Amino acid sequence: MYEKTQTLDEPRIKLSEQMSDKLFEDIFRIFHGKVSELAAEKGLPYALVYNLAHGRIRSLSARDYRIIFGEEPLYQEPERVDGVYFRGMVRLWLFLHDDITEADLYREFYPDKKFGKADYRIFSGEVKTVETRLEKIMEQKFLNQGFDRSEVKEWIGELELIHDEDRVCYEDIKPILEYLEETLEVSPTRVLSQSYVRYESGELKTVPKKVYDYALKLEKRAEDALNSGSKSEIEKLREEIYGKRDGLILYAHVEDQLKFLQEYGGKSPKKYLGRRQFTFKKYKNLLIDL
Repeated sequence: MYEKTQTLDEPRIKLSEQMSDKLFEDIFRIFHGKVSELAAEKGLPYALVYNLAHGRIRSLSARDYRIIFGEEPLYQEPERVDGVYFRGMVRLWLFLHDDITEADLYREFYPDKKFGKADYRIFSGEVKTVETRLEKIMEQKFLNQGFDRSEVKEWIGELELIHDEDRVCYEDIKPILEYLEETLEVSPTRVLSQSYVRYESGELKTVPKKVYDYALKLEKRAEDALNSGSKSEIEKLREEIYGKRDGLILYAHVEDQLKFLQEYGGKSPKKYLGRRQFTFKKYKNLLIDL
């Protein structure tokens, strides 16, 4: 009796053009194309052989391949693999490279893809498997720096041990982020270096301790700036967070000058800004051309 069994470590064998030629030119020819005779001889289900004969099957289990072709299948690299090792390498790489983000890696994985947002599911584990090529890309990064697979896995294990110690619950940093957003009009995403929506949705639950410490320092400096009553100190801190860009300046730095021009020049600020002033009033951390 035919038993449809296959071990978990035996992936299906994708039928190549060469395999299909051998199937039709050698095996089916022996039985004169009679599906029932081939199925009976091989002890295979009629439906399986029928669908093979009509080109409806693109892959076979390793067991069925052995029965039909009478030989062990050649190794075929799977198109997708379990994502655990891949995600471990990603975490390790980001730990070793502070200036790299998951979004940066995603763009590297898909250089020709036009997208607005990275698909973070491959990093979070929401998608359990990943393309084999992605695992190879990440592993090659470490190989290029002189590490072998065993060393990479050892490092990943060590990182996991200190992972809990070096991270802080998102709920602990959330009040700080809300305070900074209210007082400095700074987006939480800017402080987190990660989309805060992923935290609010529960997709991410902890932040690196260094991010938490950075937020605490910003909170203290924001409090000092507010207590000083100096608007320039607040704007200076906001500019430090967002960074300076050549040819651009914060709207808040020219807000008073625009009021003067509007009052005494009789011209709308839109003439100077190139867009409605309302947007800048709402988001004072926006940059404008010098």
